Amino acid sequence: MTEQVKTSREIYGNDPEIGYEWDAGYTPPHIWPGGRWTVRLTEAGWDVIFHPFKEGRPDDVLATFPPGEDGERQAKSHALALLDRAWGRDD
Repeated sequence: MTEQVKTSREIYGNDPEIGYEWDAGYTPPHIWPGGRWTVRLTEAGWDVIFHPFKEGRPDDVLATFPPGEDGERQAKSHALALLDRAWGRDD
């Protein structure tokens, strides 16, 4: 899946700023866990984040990858793999 994921530089022609967040998708509340899956650029690198729909539950940083295009590609691929697993689409 890594080859299919494009970086911000490949899509927009420039590097994203700190705070840029990419939406990988969601799992509905009737599927555990229900919430949004995103990738966010921080000063430390690319965070894979799960934002639960359940009120009062904090966001979970599931993994952090190094800054740069390779880290972005790895983080996006990881987020998509986790999302597929949550939907039951993993092979």
